[in-house]
Amino acid sequence: MLNSCLKTYTYGQDKACVPEETIEKALASLTQSKATIFSEIVCLDKMDRIGIPAYTCKINQDVAKALKFEETYGKGITPEQAKASALMELIERYSGFMYLKNTNHFIIAPYKEIKEKAIPLDSLLHPIPFYYRDNKILETLESIPLAWVKAYSFKHHKEVLFPLPWFYRIYGTTGWAAGNTLEEAVLQALQEIIERHCISLVIEGKKIVPTINIDSIKSPLVQGLIEKIKNAGIEIFIKDFSLDLGIPTLAVITHDNHALISTIKIYAAAGSHLNPELAVIRALNELAQHRAQMLYRELVQKRPGAPTYCFPRFKDLTSAKFLLDGEKIDFTSVPSFSHPDFKIEIERVLDLLSQKHLEGFVIETTHPDLDIPAVITVVPGARLNRPSAKLHPYLLIARQLMDIGYYSQAVVYLEKALDAEPSYLQVPQIVCQVAVCYKKAGQYPKAIEYFQQALLLAPQLMNSPKFLADFAELIQKEGNS
Repeated sequence: MLNSCLKTYTYGQDKACVPEETIEKALASLTQSKATIFSEIVCLDKMDRIGIPAYTCKINQDVAKALKFEETYGKGITPEQAKASALMELIERYSGFMYLKNTNHFIIAPYKEIKEKAIPLDSLLHPIPFYYRDNKILETLESIPLAWVKAYSFKHHKEVLFPLPWFYRIYGTTGWAAGNTLEEAVLQALQEIIERHCISLVIEGKKIVPTINIDSIKSPLVQGLIEKIKNAGIEIFIKDFSLDLGIPTLAVITHDNHALISTIKIYAAAGSHLNPELAVIRALNELAQHRAQMLYRELVQKRPGAPTYCFPRFKDLTSAKFLLDGEKIDFTSVPSFSHPDFKIEIERVLDLLSQKHLEGFVIETTHPDLDIPAVITVVPGARLNRPSAKLHPYLLIARQLMDIGYYSQAVVYLEKALDAEPSYLQVPQIVCQVAVCYKKAGQYPKAIEYFQQALLLAPQLMNSPKFLADFAELIQKEGNS
């Protein structure tokens, strides 16, 4: 599937062409597409005082409503890098969501009917907590219909059937990428998975990891970014999150006493790359982008802010103390590997993952109207410190059945999930899902019961047009039955 692909741009990032060319191609594809996707690109870094470039792409309202995402964000050392990053994230998301919406890609079948061509069944349970992995769940997964797509197994070098919607419900957009070439996109996707895997292991296990001696970093590019943060009066720590994977993952933690919003007072971000210099550059750029993004969200859009992906919200340095502890090491002690060919670096990453019994799969999601390479890459077993990776498998099974229209079967597993985890009855989002499923299954009294429960838990749902429309439709159907 992969071909030799040489890097031609290496200023703080590895790309197959210069950012200006990426911007030109991306804008041409987005503006010439049959659907109007792109609205505008806006500079965000003026929201913050650091001065590291960050941009956001605004999405056409109809596309945003259909695909449920409104904007994408980009970062980089230069404005061109940041613009290209925001545009390519838009292409990545549009391509991925359109692929998932196109049911022509799906083969609907129980595992027992396609197991000769499918990935091992137990792989479906690798991302979730070990205490949920049992034979009853496996027996259920073997017999219920699931949606499968054709994927490429890096380990076996062949096409396999892969339950992409199952993993999407767990991992979300982790592992999605678009690139100037397929190889560039695949490497970027793998690096994002590794980055979030390592963050999750450190955060969930409250692991004490080494602190990088900042003065030992000799790269002028890295030091230039660090100086921008320091000159803004922000305290900075750099941590080695690589663990024993052999792939550099570096985290940046900042303490800002003069933050305009509490969300970014203690803030963190990370980056992964075989080249540790590029890993720390990614982390620094990610931190700057997310700070600007949170300032924009809270001060302009009046929406709640959040920590960066997989990190918790820290109130103060004391709550982040376990991250700040750890022996000091020089930057030169972090393993490093670099090769001019993307394919060689992908093979190196996959080899290091296989040593930890982690296997990668890729689905090409390139949209025909855009014709810019896009992929969804999945490594079952990679950790993700998000609520979606901690759900009871019965709830995940129910969502799979809902996605393919098997609502009567889905309600059975929703009730099993509620029996197994009664706390779900206090989660408005889950209660709403149960209500909608009962409504779709034609069981209106039960649907009304759960809609009312959701409203008790979250009275603000009365401000949701979708909730009110669903509830009104349900009352009408119940009255007509």
